[in-house]
Amino acid sequence: MKISRAELIAQSLVLIEQGGVERLSMRALAGRLGVRQSALYWHVRNKDELLGRIIASLYRQALDAVPDKADWREWLIDFAYAYRAVLRSHREAAKVALQVKPVFDDADEAAEAFMSRLTERGVSHELALTFEASVISLVVGWMVIEQNEALHARLSNLIVEEQAFETGLRAMVAGFPD
Repeated sequence: MKISRAELIAQSLVLIEQGGVERLSMRALAGRLGVRQSALYWHVRNKDELLGRIIASLYRQALDAVPDKADWREWLIDFAYAYRAVLRSHREAAKVALQVKPVFDDADEAAEAFMSRLTERGVSHELALTFEASVISLVVGWMVIEQNEALHARLSNLIVEEQAFETGLRAMVAGFPD
């Protein structure tokens, strides 16, 4: 049976959904795909690379989901919501995002895909990278809270999380220089 990297990512996400990131192993993934474990190493070097490719895939999904907007600030806000929605749709996605760096086939192309959305709207390359890192950090930070049951329970008794996320996101983006 021939497998693709996309299939590895999809089936890895299924294993994570079923039992958390700890459930994902190269052995379990090979069993799920009906292949020998060695077949996986044609596509990824190890579990860390696999997790990095999962995060890169989720990032790309979010980027592709953002509607075209003329205003770069509104585009950034839409990206934040899209990335948050993608991370929310997968168990422990924020935890994985904290553990590994995204692994893209072409990291320069991935960075350019984001930056071009902003540079086309008048933002410099340097600021575009800063804005990207800031928005991603805010989203992942909020997702860590949401995916930590004890912390989430405590915080949800104190604030309305959706409003707090929006307030923080909008304040941050409004404070970015032109």
